[in-house]
Amino acid sequence: PENVKTHPKSPVLVLVRASQLADIYKYPCHQGCYEYIRDIAKIIHINRKDYSSISLFRLLGAEFALVLPKFPASRVSQIAQALKSSLNEYSNGKQMQSAAYTGVTELKSGDSIERVIARADAALAIAQSLSPNGWEIVLEDDETLESSELQWHSTISSLINKNNFRLASQAIQSLHRTMPAY
Repeated sequence: PENVKTHPKSPVLVLVRASQLADIYKYPCHQGCYEYIRDIAKIIHINRKDYSSISLFRLLGAEFALVLPKFPASRVSQIAQALKSSLNEYSNGKQMQSAAYTGVTELKSGDSIERVIARADAALAIAQSLSPNGWEIVLEDDETLESSELQWHSTISSLINKNNFRLASQAIQSLHRTMPAY
């Protein structure tokens, strides 16, 4: 049988999560949020432009998805590394610690969307613990996913030990000033 690490049998999902949206959003002018998301989208688009078969989607406010058709893992790694380099350049220019993290997994036939997202989320968690604008590939449902609590514990411990985290909160405010807040 083919080795999945060198010749994936399935398309590949690349999730890119913009990491600074919450920090930018807390400032009074939300224009910075739109510019930041637009910049991240442009970086992703530029890094996929040589591959017309890669589809790009915006999922949520801070997440983008790329779907790569059956690329060899070496090509996926090249794309992820090029994306990291572009994000490093952007975050250095904007004096940010990190602009975005990237998680990569396979879209295997028969997988539920929950399993695919769990693998991509595990890859994002690992990427965030490795380096600014980091990326990671998780292709298999292994003990990392089966013991996701341990993975999160390890990730959180690593972030704390490296002092590589920032706590953020946002006040919940009513749309109408006369309405009581709960």
